[in-house]
Amino acid sequence: MPLEDWDAFQDSHHRPHLVIVDFPKQSDSKARKHGLALLERLAKELRLGGPYAMSSDRRDIRVVFENDIDAKRFGDALQAKARGKEAAWASTAHCSLDRSAKHRIATSLRAAHLKLGKRPAND
Repeated sequence: MPLEDWDAFQDSHHRPHLVIVDFPKQSDSKARKHGLALLERLAKELRLGGPYAMSSDRRDIRVVFENDIDAKRFGDALQAKARGKEAAWASTAHCSLDRSAKHRIATSLRAAHLKLGKRPAND
């Protein structure tokens, strides 16, 4: 499913699933933009079944999902940890977009790209 506009998603989905991805404390605007692009690529590569939306500010990227399975797959890729229940969200998870998380994402994107690039041998 494609990435949706944050406000439109919020208006049309009651209590979505939230994954919060923190930026490192010293992140500048370029690093935040790169982080958001990396998470967008990850979401596309995961081929999520339902709609989702992303919002970024100086501290974090918030990603909301209609589907709990999509939220879990995305969170698992980032090693996000479940947080307590909040009234506005069906579930919440939290992680950091630190160096090791970026490395895991880049590695999985490369592996997926190579897997897609392989073609069966012609007999």
